[in-house]
Amino acid sequence: MAIDDPLLRSLDQLCRKGWLLEILRDSIVCDAGIKKTCRHNQYFGVRRRQCGVIWHTQGSGRR
Repeated sequence: MAIDDPLLRSLDQLCRKGWLLEILRDSIVCDAGIKKTCRHNQYFGVRRRQCGVIWHTQGSGRR
């Protein structure tokens, strides 16, 4: 069954048992009592074992 709505499709893919268990097992860290998970680019960079630096950017908050 194909899902037309992109958001529902992404949620369906994320909540598949294998993916969800892998994210819970391998991609969550605790930082001062707060649980954090990686972003999609970090997850796939590690999963595909790509070389190089995986970084994140943060905007200035201006519009």
